[in-house]
Amino acid sequence: MIDRSTWDAALGALEVQMSSGQFAAWLKDSHFVEGGPSRLVVGVPNAFARETIERNYRPIVDDAVCDIAGRKVAVTFIIDGQLAGKLSAASPSVGQRGARKADPSAGLKATLASRFSFDSYVVGRGNQLAHAAAKRVSESPGKTYNPLFIYGGVGLGKTHLLRAIADAIAESSPGTNVLYATSEDFTNDLVSAIRGGRTAQLRTKYRSADVLLLDDVQFVAGRESTQEELFHTFDSLHSQGKQIVFTSDRTPHEIQPLSDRLITRFACGLVADVQPPDVETRMAVLRTRAKAGGVSLPDAVAEYMATKITRNIRDLEGALTRVIAFADLNGGKLEVEMAKAALNGLAYGGARRIVALEDVLEGVAEHYRVEASALVGRSRRRDVSHPRQVAMYLMRVLTSYSLPAIGATLGGRDHSTILHGYQKVAGRLDADADLAGDIDSIRAAVLGRQ
Repeated sequence: MIDRSTWDAALGALEVQMSSGQFAAWLKDSHFVEGGPSRLVVGVPNAFARETIERNYRPIVDDAVCDIAGRKVAVTFIIDGQLAGKLSAASPSVGQRGARKADPSAGLKATLASRFSFDSYVVGRGNQLAHAAAKRVSESPGKTYNPLFIYGGVGLGKTHLLRAIADAIAESSPGTNVLYATSEDFTNDLVSAIRGGRTAQLRTKYRSADVLLLDDVQFVAGRESTQEELFHTFDSLHSQGKQIVFTSDRTPHEIQPLSDRLITRFACGLVADVQPPDVETRMAVLRTRAKAGGVSLPDAVAEYMATKITRNIRDLEGALTRVIAFADLNGGKLEVEMAKAALNGLAYGGARRIVALEDVLEGVAEHYRVEASALVGRSRRRDVSHPRQVAMYLMRVLTSYSLPAIGATLGGRDHSTILHGYQKVAGRLDADADLAGDIDSIRAAVLGRQ
């Protein structure tokens, strides 16, 4: 029977696969509504959230649920009125955000769960500076550390700090206009505004913020129009003494290609890093998250998981969700053997280097014996178009780059083209053994280079 535990376990898997900003914005606040032998109904706050999930994340959601259930499951997303406002931190369209004027932080305050507060943020040696700076910013927005630039690897808690800043400001100063967005949200808003002739509304939205929190800013690299708009937005807010906080997976000078004037602005305040947690911090995170969920986590299980899962906090949280759900589904106790069974076969631990889009492109070209230049070109011949779609699929699976970034690497293609290519390959994997074999071979070759 598909039940709440199935969706909780699927969320654990999705939290590991997706970027922290994407997961927090679109799926974190979803919840189980009802299930059945082969169906699952999930509630989301509004039509915008449902459409975004259906358009961008449907394949990986279906895969995660089917993997947990061990069979094909029909997943349906519905709008749940009780969750209204839950995605206010996900930056809706210009028109939607422009309609809210009475209390700019009201929706944000409603959506931020306690798990994204400073109290629930576990501080260790690797994140002390970033945590202290974020807390100071929340206490005196625009007065110190402006801008604040937090950088570090995937899943280390950067988005948590952004949400904690927003939560603290919404609590202490309810009238403050706090705006959280990912760089992809910012770019999509800009594109929509240009197409619809609403650039004035876009600028009003971002430049009227008292606090702008921009997540995953590394994805503005190579986007000239986005960089231009972000530059003027920065100058407008900074000149008014408004607080700006950025996060990235690398330092300002390592974001390339990025205009020099943006690099200097990103780095003109405080640049603080977040390092992978040590084993003591990982154990503390597990205990804190388990306690927040009303679960008593034995020390032996916490120690086993903290030793096995070394990369980041998001992996830890996803694994904990999986272990708890596994124990619940199988009616067992939370013990080390149960944790081993739940995590068996998952690629946790060890060093993981960032896979570049160019690595995937070269791997696909070598496997199919075509020139990389042909894959980024405009040929629609089958012997080129098929490998190109495989590249689209693998670039989404093996990297955290956005659809526009993948499109730029593949000859400047539109993000909808990349999504179509990804979905086409993903939809054929179960029925096409040859394709699945190709994917496995290319994946192994690309990862073997790391």
